[in-house]
Amino acid sequence: MGHALGLADDAAEGARVRVEVLPGTEPFDAVVDSRNPYFIGLRGDDALYRFFGRNAFGAPVRIAVHQFAADADQKRTEHARQSWLTGLFS
Repeated sequence: MGHALGLADDAAEGARVRVEVLPGTEPFDAVVDSRNPYFIGLRGDDALYRFFGRNAFGAPVRIAVHQFAADADQKRTEHARQSWLTGLFS
């Protein structure tokens, strides 16, 4: 999942990264706040992004986005997440 997000193999917790992954949304700067083989947590200025690689256990991959910006567009972000996952795993 890290490569799909554009993360370097050595992007460990605390690393500052630029993520250009969700179609239709702007690239964002984030800090890797959690990372293991099955989970990546990114903390941006106005959102938390959680990537659950549960496919290793036969379950669907999930993304959770917790947006805090007053002008956050939840529907647009939801559509972008689904488009990205569909493209990645189709």
